[in-house]
Amino acid sequence: MILENCKKKIDILNWIDYKRAFDSVPDTCIIKLMEMFKLSPMLIHFMRISMEQWQTIIILNVPSPIITNVIKINSGISVVDTFTPLIFCVALATLSSILNKTKKGYSLYGEKISNLFYIHYLRSYAQNDDDLEEMLRKV
Repeated sequence: MILENCKKKIDILNWIDYKRAFDSVPDTCIIKLMEMFKLSPMLIHFMRISMEQWQTIIILNVPSPIITNVIKINSGISVVDTFTPLIFCVALATLSSILNKTKKGYSLYGEKISNLFYIHYLRSYAQNDDDLEEMLRKV
């Protein structure tokens, strides 16, 4: 319904694919978001300690294998990590709140609609190019 109404009122629509967004969220941001949402202090402490120890190596399987030194991971969260859905929801709720505070978007029944989140992308709506640009700077 929102998209149908939007098509009648505005021409400015934007999609942002964020299915791999957690690869670029700094650890410090993840912790800060968890604190803002008042998640369990025990969980926050566990995540802080765990993230400090995240590391990997890369092995290139060639006739003479090449193995890198240990690489410390300073951002992102593994898609196989059991906390990924929680962090995903916390990050999207925060981003949606930031976009809503811009007061940009289009009006539907007296309310401003600026964004809709889907499984793999953010869809943002604006009345004009300047409004959309301002919203995208927030993202």
